Parts: sequence; structure tokens; C-alpha cells
Amino acid sequence: MGQISEKDLYEMIHAMTIREKIGQLQMIEIHRLMEEPWDENMAEEDWNYIKKDLNPKALERVLIEYGVGFIFYGGTGILKDNTIEGWRNVCDELKKYTDKTRLKIPVLQGLDAIHGFNYLSNATIYPHNLGVVSTWDDSLAYRLAKNVEKELRYAGMNFVFAPNGDIARDPRWSCVYESCGEDPYLAAKMTEQYVKGYQESKLFGACAKHFLAYGESSTGRDREPIDISERTIREIHLPSFRAAVQAGVKMIMLNSSSLNGIPVHKNKWIMQKLLREELGFQGLIVSDWADLQKIYTRHMTMDSLKSGIIAAINAGIDLNMVPDNLDIIDIIINAVENGLIPMKRINESEERVLRLKAEFNLFNGRKESEVVEIGSPESVETAYHIVSESAVLLKNDQVLPISDNHKRILVVGEAADTRRHLCGGWTMGWNIINEEDIQLGDTLLTALRKNSKEFSKIDYAKDEIELSKYKETADMAIMVIAEEPYAEEGCDLPELCVPQEQLDLLKKLRKNQEKVVCVLISGRPLVIANILELADAIVWCCLPGTQGGTGIADILLGKVNPSGKLPISFPRSSSDLPVLYNSRNMTTYNPLFPFGYGLSYTSFTYENIYVPEELEANQDLIITLDIRNNGDLDGKEVVQVWGRHLYFSCVGLRLELLGYKKLLVRKGQVENVTIVIEKDRLKVLNEENKYVFEEHLLQVLVGGKQFDIRLHK
Repeated sequence: MGQISEKDLYEMIHAMTIREKIGQLQMIEIHRLMEEPWDENMAEEDWNYIKKDLNPKALERVLIEYGVGFIFYGGTGILKDNTIEGWRNVCDELKKYTDKTRLKIPVLQGLDAIHGFNYLSNATIYPHNLGVVSTWDDSLAYRLAKNVEKELRYAGMNFVFAPNGDIARDPRWSCVYESCGEDPYLAAKMTEQYVKGYQESKLFGACAKHFLAYGESSTGRDREPIDISERTIREIHLPSFRAAVQAGVKMIMLNSSSLNGIPVHKNKWIMQKLLREELGFQGLIVSDWADLQKIYTRHMTMDSLKSGIIAAINAGIDLNMVPDNLDIIDIIINAVENGLIPMKRINESEERVLRLKAEFNLFNGRKESEVVEIGSPESVETAYHIVSESAVLLKNDQVLPISDNHKRILVVGEAADTRRHLCGGWTMGWNIINEEDIQLGDTLLTALRKNSKEFSKIDYAKDEIELSKYKETADMAIMVIAEEPYAEEGCDLPELCVPQEQLDLLKKLRKNQEKVVCVLISGRPLVIANILELADAIVWCCLPGTQGGTGIADILLGKVNPSGKLPISFPRSSSDLPVLYNSRNMTTYNPLFPFGYGLSYTSFTYENIYVPEELEANQDLIITLDIRNNGDLDGKEVVQVWGRHLYFSCVGLRLELLGYKKLLVRKGQVENVTIVIEKDRLKVLNEENKYVFEEHLLQVLVGGKQFDIRLHK
């Protein structure tokens, strides 16, 4: 367990006062340690980007007077010394104050490092989660997590609020880029590898979020009420969290919304029945930002702030993300003292917290880990690798890769020469991103100029005024279209339109240029039917991070053959929503680009496909095939196996991903592929919402062909 015995652990809990116990179960954001006195009536915009040194009086009040046990960094408070040394100094400062407390219990520290150490100067910013999933290579999720964990642990952190295992069901939602996309199996594989990478050292914890069905909003708005069946919960939203628990995840954060009329933060069925009993989760259940208060202030299902907080803790919350109002802690202390929250419930959470602090070796003080280079070559190479395998080629009318014969290139659009568009939200803050704060990595324009020396000239036009200067036709025009960075509530889109000024710029460019390539940088699918008509080639790059410029340039130049596949469907119009490949059987699915789609600079042929005609309930499904590279370039292909369950007791999904494998096939070569679908994945959800074997027909689609398998019970 660590440096303290079971006996010591229970003696410590027994010795703690109610105030000490409650303090250990609270989470305070770092911005609260930068001001004292704190104005509880301060408007959010006033504290949303505080950049100051720690305030000694605030440290005294939070860590000694209230004994808070968890400090987190959610992007609202930015360290004034935002170097790795600055972060380590803050950790030392926190320890000085916890050492002054009666029991000297150390704090846990965690942050939203959801695409790298994204608050730290000179750290590598990786592609956002949706981009990682676009690679269809879960080993890259593991590499990313392992690299990031090293940096975070060296800085003194113990937790990362990642991975995000959410399934995005509406592209208008502002958190799509944080999610795992549209498919539960792909999400589960990625989530599993993230957890394993973050926790490999056994001195650091991952926090899977947001349990459960956070991405299901029927309005496309963040944190709005969710009404769905238990069947959809189990088929679509549960698998990624089951995978996280099976991988040993230490913490799970809850969904801020209400689910079927009950706020998730006081939903005993979610926390106790599903998470604790069914999934067997033994770690910490943590609230999201101020969500215990919102049971009263937002959901209005309890008649006071106090009653809402009591309901949440009694339902199973272990850690409360306050994040700054210390009066909330007083409310909880009072509720415990008056028997409204049983001491047994508090002690359960207390044991989990202290056991984890012991497991992470925190009671002996921070151990100096091996010096870790921030922005190391390994982190840069991993980020570049993810970018190069995540970009999805949506259209190519034989204009890409750019030919060596092209001597003059015209690059257009503000985002071609910025880093903030490449990185997106949650970069050097929550949703406030200053271009000058991001120093690493080349913009796309810079990368093209560096890596394409054979071209005699690369011109650049930021906007329509500058474009009007270029009257001559270039050999190739590259237009970069991008969303401005955003995060969470208030950034949902009513319509999935490309910004009109950028669309107008593309139209003007098209009038004078014969070959136009569009690079689309967006954290969600946009409606791009009009761009499809205007551009000869389209590459969707999600939000690729600080290696985005170099990675995208190398794809355009043919130094890398694109191999990304869509992790989410692109709709034809906003009025078509929802557009889900795995909606219920007999529903319409007519996207502009389907889930799993992506072109290459070469072509592949599937040969000698073997799928059995019959299968017993105790057998895995084993599919074999040969895949041939027909072109003149090496390329990576994602072999995708789809399934449709028919003629069982319920209406199944119209299609689901049964298995996949990404592999390199050299030009002119043939590779043999075996994909094994485990027998438990052939079960169906029956009328009692239990996964069972039923005798039925399974239609399998692979390599553009359909096969029928009779499954015997």
C-alpha cells in the first residue's frame, strides 16, 4: 500500500477530527490560492484567468485552517512562473503548509492535461483526443499518456483528469474534440491504453470522465438534461468506462448533467449500482466543477444548497470539486456534525483518499524523480507521429501530394500562420488562448517553407485584402479553414457552418486558382458540402497541436501518406442531425462522410477473405484476409470489421464496429491479416438489458463484402 500499514491507516482515520476528514475530501482550484481575502461575489470573468504568485494568507486558510486535501489546476489560475521550475516550487510551497498541520497529510494534485502538459511553457501540445482516435491506433494513446505522465509527475502532480471516455452523439456539442468520437468499441480500446500509459509508474493516477452519457445531449448543448434508454446507456456509453475500470483507473469524474431526470451527482443507480457494483470500481468518485452546488442552483431538485450537497455525498461522491467557495466546506462539516451525512459514509471516502496517498508514496514527502526534459525529442516525435496518422484525407481529385513540378504555392487564411488554431481549447488556460503564449512548433506556413525547398516561391495571403494582391494563377493554392479555440459551455454551435468570412475567402480564391486544397482544422465535424464543391482536395486535421504545422505540411508534400479514418460522421447539413452510424436498426444514415472513412495516396484490395458460416456460443469469431497495396507508395490501412445482429429478441444497432487493425503495407506487397472478435462481443442485449448469447444471424461486412454467420446458442 505504501509507507504506512493498514493499522496506521485506520488509526489515522480514527484520530482525525470531523473538520480534518472533511477537508481531505475537498478539491480547491489553484486560483483560490492566489487571492485573500476572496470575494465570493466576484464575477467569473474576473477570476477566469488569474496569473499571480501564491498568496501566503490564502495558503494558510485553505491548507491549514480548512485542511484541504486536493489542489487542482483547471485552467483558471495560471502560475506566474509558468516553467517546470515554477511548478515544482509551487509543490514545495504547498508541502511547507501541509507540514504545519496536525497530521501532516500531504495534498494530492491534479490537472486537466488533456492533450499534453497543456498549461506549461515549452511543453509539447499533442493532438486533442478526437485526433488521437482518428489514428485508429490505440498504441499511440498509450505512448502519449506515458510521455505526459513523466512530465506531470516530475512537476509534482499525482493525477490527470483524463482520459475522456465520452461518446459524442451530436457534433454541435462544444466538447466533441475532447471525446472519443462516435463508436464505443474504438473508445474503449483507446481509453484502456490511455489508462495503462498514465498509470504505468504506479505512482500516478488517471481520471476517466465523464460518467455517464455526457455526450448524449439531444440539443447539442453542453450540460443540458439527457433523456435516453438504459439500452443506449449500456450499448453506447458504458463500454469505455468498463474498459477504464478493467485497466485499473484510480478515479472517475461524473457527468455534470441530469440523466433521465436525476442529476448524475446524486444518482445512486449510476454511482452505486453501475459503477461500484456492476463495474467493480474501487477508486475515487469525483465531482466536476461546483456540481454539488448545482444540484440546487441549476438542476433545482433539492430545496437548498445544503440539501443538494448532502444528497450527493450520501449517494457516493468521494471528492468534491468545490472549487473556491470555502463556505461549502463549512456546510458539509455542519451536516456531518448533525448526523445528516453518516460518519460511515465519510470514512469510506477518507479511506480511499488516504490509501491512494500512501500508494503514491506521498507520506514521505515528494520523491525527486529522474529529471524529465520538457518538450523532449520523444514527446515531439510522438506528437508528430499522431498528427501524421490522424489527418483524414476526405477528397483528392489527383492534386495531392503536391508535385515537385509545382514551383509556386499560394497559402491563404489566418490559421495557416498561427499556433492557437492548431492547438485549440485547453491550451495555456481553459478557453482563453493567447497566440504569444504558444512558442513551440512551426505554423503550417513556416513548415511548408522549411520543408519544400524545391519550390521557388510560397506566397501568403492572410485575408481578402492580401489575396487581392495575387492576380496570377499559382501552381497550387492551399486554403486553411479553422475554428477559433473554444471550450465547453457557451461554445456549442446552433449550426455547423464554416465561418462565413472564411467561406467567402475560399470562393474568391477559387475564382483565380485552378487547383485548390483545403486544410480543415476543427474540433468537430462541420457542414462542408459547399467546400466539397470548391476544393479539389480536403484534409481534415482535427486540432493537431504544436506538431500540427509540420505534420500537415509533410502530408501535403507527400512525405507522409495519410492514413487517418474518421472517428465521427460528417453530416450533410445541420438539419440532418442526428447522424449516427450506430443508431438503431432501420434508421436512416446518409452522411456526407461516414464514420471510418478516409482516403490514401495509394489504393488497397482485399483478397481471400474468410468468414465462417456458423459459430457456436463458446467460440471467438476469427476472420482472415489478404490486403494488397496496388499503388507506388507505401501506405497504412485500417482493416475494419463491421457487424449487424438480426433476428434476435430486440432491435439492435444498424451497424457496429466489431474489430479493426491498422497495418503498414509496402507498395506492391500483400499482407495477411487476422482479426479475432472475442466471443463475449457476440452477445446481444436482451429484453432485460442483460448481455446474453441468443441464436441469431450476424451479418459481417469487411473489405466491401457481406457475409452471413449463423450463431448457435
